[in-house]
Amino acid sequence: PLVEPLVEPLETRSRADVCNFVFKRWNDLAAEHPRMPSCRAIDENRKSKIVKLADEFKKEGQGLIEVWEEIFQAIERSPFLLGNAEPGFNRSKAFRPEFGWFLNKENFVKVINGKYDDQHDSAGRNIAGAQKRGPTATAVDQARQRFQSFGQRAG
Repeated sequence: PLVEPLVEPLETRSRADVCNFVFKRWNDLAAEHPRMPSCRAIDENRKSKIVKLADEFKKEGQGLIEVWEEIFQAIERSPFLLGNAEPGFNRSKAFRPEFGWFLNKENFVKVINGKYDDQHDSAGRNIAGAQKRGPTATAVDQARQRFQSFGQRAG
């Protein structure tokens, strides 16, 4: 179930509203995807992380719930984040997306930047390129272009 974007500023959304949204949205998603475990409770530490992460990575004019909705939409686009990836990449078992994994800042950044967005060619190979992975990737692409043009001028 998609949640319509909210346009209310942070000041009008309570910390409890944000945490309740995340808790409900996670469990709705887990109910639809059997490899995603549900979340039974959110303690104060996790509530703090939910709010802090969204506050740190929100865009101008964006509320905390909208940031988390971006995360949930990214999860829905990714078989890996839904727990549907086979073992591999130094994993002996399939990845199982625990709620706490998304509260790790490093993982949160990867998800919000689109690192796990599903992009495969007709043979099933992952063709996600750096250009699809957010502002850092854009900077990397620009640096590559500058380097390539420098090499052409020097040659």
